[in-house]
Amino acid sequence: MAAGGKSPTPLHNNCSGKHAGFLCLARPRGEPAAGYHKTDHPTMRAVTAVLVEFTGAPLDESRAAIDGCSIPAFALPLRSLALGFAQLGSGAAVLPELSVAAARIRAALVAAPKILAGAGRFDTELAVAAGKAALSKCGAERVAAAVPDRGLGIAIKIDDGGMRAVEPIMAAVLTAFAPASPPLGEFLAGRLCHPRVNWNGLTVGEIRLAAELPLLLANQVAMP
Repeated sequence: MAAGGKSPTPLHNNCSGKHAGFLCLARPRGEPAAGYHKTDHPTMRAVTAVLVEFTGAPLDESRAAIDGCSIPAFALPLRSLALGFAQLGSGAAVLPELSVAAARIRAALVAAPKILAGAGRFDTELAVAAGKAALSKCGAERVAAAVPDRGLGIAIKIDDGGMRAVEPIMAAVLTAFAPASPPLGEFLAGRLCHPRVNWNGLTVGEIRLAAELPLLLANQVAMP
């Protein structure tokens, strides 16, 4: 695009697929496209109801801020986020139609892992290595994951809002809880420590776990 003198539009944003999904939900329901991103729009209320079903957390406008891509972003306790991913992974304790939808999402992630995050990114590489055994999604200053066969959901957030530490921590937690397999084990082992390289190519340090794993769990692993 740069070589062609073109400028990106909202369609090129990494959240554009999510917005397309909202519009695909609104159209067959006969709901207007205008204002679909607002908390009081019927489409967004339907999405919020599904979030409530998955997370068990009460969600209303008093718990919503506006995300960078303009949709409501609800405040959730980490345990509720972990529970939501446990439900996504297993579909065990949600309504039957939501269980079917969760299974379709999991199958899609296995079939097209690059769309999940991108080449070289933690979520995509985990999906490639784990197949159906585990899934994760990094987001704004946090990461959540599921281990479907065990019905586990995991949520991690770093207090200072940084992202550098979440991958080693998630790799350690998944090493403890995910089914062992050579591709997955190799991937997780390679993510337990992040060398820090400066602009001159010199390794000047590393990011690694400095606490025992039980201290990191602290009730942030949930089961449906």
